[in-house]
Amino acid sequence: RTLEAWYAEGGSAKNAGRVLYVHPNTVRYRIRRIEDLTGRDLDRPTCVAEVYLALRAVRLVGL
Repeated sequence: RTLEAWYAEGGSAKNAGRVLYVHPNTVRYRIRRIEDLTGRDLDRPTCVAEVYLALRAVRLVGL
């Protein structure tokens, strides 16, 4: 949910936090964990697109 909210809010931790009812630092922490787990740097547009497509694929498959 954090990653989906972060994307929906244009990469804004503050806005994603508001949607998720968590502190923006919580969103930042979760995004950094996603980066660690995927080996992607979500400051890079290509990596943002790759992770987004992977997330959409997982959601479509229903995992």
